[in-house]
Amino acid sequence: CGIPGYEPAVNGPDDVATLLPLLKKHGLAMPSLHVGSTMHKADEAERSIQTAVAIAEAARPAGLKIMVTNPSPIKWGGAENKTDAELQTQAQTLD
Repeated sequence: CGIPGYEPAVNGPDDVATLLPLLKKHGLAMPSLHVGSTMHKADEAERSIQTAVAIAEAARPAGLKIMVTNPSPIKWGGAENKTDAELQTQAQTLD
């Protein structure tokens, strides 16, 4: 269909390892990708950052230039909002 690239959502470096040969096989670039992250809880935020860095390193050979992440909500599809303290943690973590 003429699409030159693919922008997947990736959960970990193993996903990238699976994608790399398929991108090459089909002649596709992967200049960007999406990574989920939890940034409002300090203990989970550190894991999210480590995972994002590992994904970036794994995707570098594919020409990755941009990694998009949107901090996750309290509950997908839920109405519950983050507390002020959680938003503060999220802001500090993103910095």
